[in-house]
Amino acid sequence: MQTPRRLLPSIGLLSAFEASARTGSFTAAARELNLTQSAISRQIRALEEQLGVELFLRERQTVRLTPAGEAYARDIREALRRISAASLNLRANPFGGTLNLAILPTFGTRWLAPRLPDFLARHPGITINLATRLVEADAAPDVPQSARSRSNFNDRGGGSRRRTYEHD
Repeated sequence: MQTPRRLLPSIGLLSAFEASARTGSFTAAARELNLTQSAISRQIRALEEQLGVELFLRERQTVRLTPAGEAYARDIREALRRISAASLNLRANPFGGTLNLAILPTFGTRWLAPRLPDFLARHPGITINLATRLVEADAAPDVPQSARSRSNFNDRGGGSRRRTYEHD
């Protein structure tokens, strides 16, 4: 079941928190986000109230993250980075998706490259990102487990081998 939107913090609150956590200062975060220090402080307080967790320890004129705040900052930083990347990708390619492929160099030059122009002509909105690997996808640690290769030999006992790549 999905979390109701009313329980999720706004992007504004999360941005204020991330900037404050990264800079270690409400004043520096305010400068970065073109807000006042008071506005940042109020946003952080609102976020803490919404979450029911203290994210910063306030001591005189300084603030520092609580252990919960440190963990939350890592997660929020990654989530904001992903939102940013998705937005940039959409702006760069508003009518199609992106296909990320990790390929063996020989497969790329001998099989894939000759077929790319036809594919791109039939799918003009698709952006293809290629990364070459010197090991098969199954052995590459940074390739998702669901991307796997399968070899098929022809029935004639032959030396030709067709490689198909699947993604679940």
